[in-house]
Amino acid sequence: TEYKYLVDKYGGIFFFNSNAYREGKFQFIELNTNHRQQKDQEFFHILNRIREGIATQKDIEKINERVANTSDDLRRIVRLYPKRIDVSTTNERELNKIPAKEYQYDLEVEFNKYNDQNIVVENYFNIVASLKLKVGALVMMTRNDLSRRWVNGTLAVVSKLTNDEIEITIDGLKHIVKKEFYEIKNAVYENGEILYEVVFKAWQYPIMLAYAITIHKSQGTTYQKIACSPKDCFAPGQAYVALSRCVSLDGLYLLEQFSESEIQVDSNVKQFYLTEKSNSSIIENKAPTSNESPPIIISGKKIGWKKVEFLEETHQYFVDGVEVPSVTQIVDVLAAHHGWDN
Repeated sequence: TEYKYLVDKYGGIFFFNSNAYREGKFQFIELNTNHRQQKDQEFFHILNRIREGIATQKDIEKINERVANTSDDLRRIVRLYPKRIDVSTTNERELNKIPAKEYQYDLEVEFNKYNDQNIVVENYFNIVASLKLKVGALVMMTRNDLSRRWVNGTLAVVSKLTNDEIEITIDGLKHIVKKEFYEIKNAVYENGEILYEVVFKAWQYPIMLAYAITIHKSQGTTYQKIACSPKDCFAPGQAYVALSRCVSLDGLYLLEQFSESEIQVDSNVKQFYLTEKSNSSIIENKAPTSNESPPIIISGKKIGWKKVEFLEETHQYFVDGVEVPSVTQIVDVLAAHHGWDN
């Protein structure tokens, strides 16, 4: 419904297809300070070429050197798969290896508009309808904690289980996990307008087994070590997302080799990026010549020493260490600092 609406009304599904973007004369901003692979610049540049669809044969050969040799290489390492069936098979197999009592925590449904239909919550949220755990199991937290004990993607180990309580350990600290609320809204396209109605409400623990997860659900997370197979990727950008979750080449393990032809990049996104990058004024970080923060360049003019950073784990922007809610407001902060009129 939403896909058809966006294509019919705007000619595409991306933000740059919108009237607001076409008419808004937005400043194109590229933040190029890398945090995840900052200690492995070779890997960082290889990933950038993969992202832009210009990876070389040498790049692919370098990545293919990271094929895991033995099963021991993969112990306690998160595996990323394109398909959910591979994730389920791997998690079930690894959980069965633990010689402990298994507990099951089922989804608590509060409201379902379609009582005669079984809602597959896994299609909407990073949770499972029937969560099976054992003490000692490797798990991943799937929602940011309001008390900041963990963020989406944090790995933990189950330390205690009862019929109605889950205790996990993160970096040696024990935490009790509570069920959280989830809500599904369906889009309704009527008379040229798109409306939303609540059709499902439920409660479940924000936890998943983490021996394997889908590439889709890994977005926004960072791992010291991962195992993946770009060969099986079926969607544009999927291989890049999988590979770029890891902080270094040394922490990357491939389940099998892959070829350059198996890396897909959406042509519309690529064209937009290259066009904006070449035609628009860009805000970027330039390498400093001293210990100072890099200067900001706008329309080719240096306007002062300011440091812009993006922390992907928590999706936060910072200007000189001060949090700024959005990219747009980064420009506002700089404008106020330097007394720009517009």
